[in-house]
Amino acid sequence: MQRKRYGVVWSSDTSVWRAFSPKWVSGFIRPLHIAYGVVNPMAPPFIAIMFKDRDAAVKIFERWRERFGTVDKEEEIHVGIVRRFSIEHPTHYGMVITSKIPRDQGDLQVAMLASRSLTMEPADDVNLTRFLDDYKKAGAYLLMPVVMVPGQPPQFIDGIYLLKRSLQVKDASDVGPNDLENMFLQPRGFGHKHT
Repeated sequence: MQRKRYGVVWSSDTSVWRAFSPKWVSGFIRPLHIAYGVVNPMAPPFIAIMFKDRDAAVKIFERWRERFGTVDKEEEIHVGIVRRFSIEHPTHYGMVITSKIPRDQGDLQVAMLASRSLTMEPADDVNLTRFLDDYKKAGAYLLMPVVMVPGQPPQFIDGIYLLKRSLQVKDASDVGPNDLENMFLQPRGFGHKHT
């Protein structure tokens, strides 16, 4: 009888992520926010994850850069956006960050795929739409941390970012039962149940 190996897949150390958020864990701003923008017109747009703990932000991104380099060529970090999951609030959307499902792992069966997800509740979708338009033009984006200290402007951390090309953007109605974006929907009572 062949024995199967089971494992937990995650693109970062969970101990570092514990310092990470209010909704995600405990190092993020409450409520957790994502910022979008452009550093300069020649650069791709960015998604900035807001932290209140600079050390946690640096550790998470430095570990990612150690593992994947400054360019996530293999798209090891999966970033997904889920739109239109709420009829009452059509501009609200969700984001999920997780690892891609590993391929060619021999007899390893993925028993658990760790993720972080959050709900964004903007009054309109102007910023998200502008970012998505810029992303389509550039074909890439920068994933970076930003530190938020009460009463101070956002603090970007020089040189700490990852260049990514893949971004999954789906309406909730288009998320399939095996799509990683279901990790956002299911805990909130939407999406597909796994049997």
